[in-house]
Amino acid sequence: MFMKNFFKTSDFGLCVVLSVLGFKLISIDKSNPAKAIFEFEDDGEIQKYSEAYFRGELRLDPRLVLLESRLIKSRLKQGF
Repeated sequence: MFMKNFFKTSDFGLCVVLSVLGFKLISIDKSNPAKAIFEFEDDGEIQKYSEAYFRGELRLDPRLVLLESRLIKSRLKQGF
C-alpha cells in the first residue's frame, strides 16, 4: 500500500510560493479561526523549497505570486 506524505504550514506566504512552484495544495484547515493550516502533497522536495523560502533564496515571477495569492485567498473565503 502506498502512503502519501504531507507537508503542513500556517505561513500564507510559504503556501503561495509552494503553489507557484507546482506543489499541490490538498486542503485548508480552518478549524482554528485565528490560523489556517495549509496541507500540501509532499514528494520529498518540498522541505528543500520551504527552507530556501525562509532563507530568501527563491526568485519567482511576481505576477504569478500575486495571482496565486488571490486564488488562495478566494479558497479561504469560500471554504474550499
